[in-house]
Order: sequence, then C-alpha cells, then structure tokens
Amino acid sequence: EFFPECIENHFAFNGKKQQSKDDYFSHLNAYIIPRIGKVALKDCNSLQLERFLLELKKSGSKKGLPLSGSTIEKVGIVLKIGFKKAHRHKLIASNPMLEVQIPKGHEKKIEHIPDEELSKLRSVWLEKPLSAFFELALNTGARKGELLCLRWSDFDSKTNTISISKTTYYSKGIHYENSPKSENSVRKVEITSSQAQSLKAH
Repeated sequence: EFFPECIENHFAFNGKKQQSKDDYFSHLNAYIIPRIGKVALKDCNSLQLERFLLELKKSGSKKGLPLSGSTIEKVGIVLKIGFKKAHRHKLIASNPMLEVQIPKGHEKKIEHIPDEELSKLRSVWLEKPLSAFFELALNTGARKGELLCLRWSDFDSKTNTISISKTTYYSKGIHYENSPKSENSVRKVEITSSQAQSLKAH
C-alpha cells in the first residue's frame, strides 16, 4: 500500500502526465510488488535492491527473458520515489536507493522489414481506404500515438511537411492526448511529393 500511495502523491505534487503515472503503476504491479512487495521497508538494503534489479535484467519478463534498459530504469525510478518518501517521513533510517547502481538492461535490436515482405504488404494496403495513412506511417517513422493525433492542420501542402507535436493513448477506457515525452519529439517531417499527392487525394 505504501508504494501506490507514493506514486499517487508524486504525480499529485509534480503535475506529471497521466500516461507516465499509468506507466509507473504498471512497472510497480508487474515487477516490484510480485517479487519484493512483502519485504518490509526497513529490511531492504542497497545490496538486496541491486540484486533484485540484476535479476530483473537477466530474466525479468513474463517469459523469463531479459528486460529492456528503459524498463529497468523505470523500475529504478519507482523504487527511488518510494524510498525517498519513506526516508523523508522517517519510516526508515536511511535511503538505500542512494547507494544502488541501476544496471543497464537488454537493448532490443531493431529489425527492419525485408524489402520483399514490405512490397507484399504495400500491395495489400494500397487498395484500402486508409492507404494514405499506412504510407504516412511508413514514410515518417512516427510512433502510433503520434500518427493517431495528426490533424489536417498538421499537413503543410506547400512545403510537403507534417508537424508532429502531440501523442495519444488509451487507458482504462479513457482517451488521453498529450504533448510528446521530450522536446526533441516535437518536429517537422518532410514527405515525398507522391506522399503529399496521396494525402491531397484522400
């Protein structure tokens, strides 16, 4: 019960995005509570927490596979939030997370779709009503949430550019629309003349 309260308070005081809050709760419930949820705060030391994170790194997924670096980092952030609050309210004598080294997780290898397979996919979607959308996804490399937030006002037909400035996601039946996670995610993407004509035709 302590860690969920910490996350709620952290987001209430800092005004963070709902998407990040849901993300933190997801990592808390998937990785922290099942493994060390029954261990008392006072019994957690830096060595135990470091071992816990290393175990997650090696085989923390549901299938016993290594976890990504971003997942390990987020688990570490949730632990830091909880133990910092516990120390501040004098529930523990010291904050063990100050001495914990967050291990780097397994980096996923980006695999590209082979040209032959991509040609087969395009031959199918070019016949669909949303072919312009699929082509836009292919040509811009934008994330799903970014694509679903695009409006016609984001398309500049004079310069053949798409402005990406928002992202969207669903959580518990509610639709949220946010600014991207970082300033670098706000960008203008050039598209080809044929892609621009495809959008105009659509």
